[in-house]
Amino acid sequence: MRRGGVILQAALLVLLASACVKRPDGVLSDKEMAPVVADLELSEAYVQTERAGEADRKERLEEYVLRKHGVSREDYDSTMNWYGRNVDEYTRLYRDVDRILAQRRKQLAGGKGADVELDDADLWPYSRHAMLSGEMASDAMAFSLPTAQLDKGDRVIWKFRSRTFAEAEALLGVEYDNGENAFYTRTLNSNGRLEMTLQTDTARRVTRIFGNLHVKRASDLPVWLDSIALTHLPLDTMEYFNVHQLRNFKSPGK
Repeated sequence: MRRGGVILQAALLVLLASACVKRPDGVLSDKEMAPVVADLELSEAYVQTERAGEADRKERLEEYVLRKHGVSREDYDSTMNWYGRNVDEYTRLYRDVDRILAQRRKQLAGGKGADVELDDADLWPYSRHAMLSGEMASDAMAFSLPTAQLDKGDRVIWKFRSRTFAEAEALLGVEYDNGENAFYTRTLNSNGRLEMTLQTDTARRVTRIFGNLHVKRASDLPVWLDSIALTHLPLDTMEYFNVHQLRNFKSPGK
């Protein structure tokens, strides 16, 4: 082999080695973690459909998932903390998680394909997972989505779950076709789950939905979010009056 070829191969090996982040003892691989996280996502979805005894059921399901995969709570926590310091690795992990969940959706849809749309009301175009970390120099997430899918008077629902407790404030808002904005804020509650419902005006059409989540204390980072969804429901006159006060928002800048 030519000397130049040997040097090139050596250089490629160095690059490949440098691209791999060495994991300390007690930190699981993506291959080990992805199915665990995917099953935790599914168990959380189940808990959300069963309100009674929610906290106890959630804890028991989490322990069942960890036992099923032979993962200790200590190893799981240490691995998630490691991902908080290695953002690129965390992103790669959730690519695997998304693939597993897509395969589950395909199976539920009768094998019609991983891209089968199971909820026509879902407006969220991004990953169902996000991480806020000091390593990313960001303590907040934000989105802004132009939309023509909402009818006048539709309700907009944004929800997600935080795997770690953090003092955070969320904002959900809409922009109407006359340029005016309406929004309101809520604080992330103690169980790490947030659901916000915004009642839109029955006389104006929504052209944009926006929102953000801001973690107040840097000491709470990193924060992992999952089960992120943005949906809409048609006008319900009874529900409309239940959330009547949500229409009386101040417009930004006023």
